[in-house]
Amino acid sequence: MPVTVRIVVTLVENGCGIVLSKSALTGLALMLAEELHFITVGFPRNHSLNTLYTTGSY
Repeated sequence: MPVTVRIVVTLVENGCGIVLSKSALTGLALMLAEELHFITVGFPRNHSLNTLYTTGSY
């Protein structure tokens, strides 16, 4: 199940700044995450983060 806009909004509203997803994120969710400086990572495997989609503000 991909990470959707609804999931990103829920996480941001609850103070979370990052999501690690074992599946892909929807295009709209990625655009929103980038606008909100929310860190999104897809497909984490065995001590590595294979796909860093967006980076947050540090």
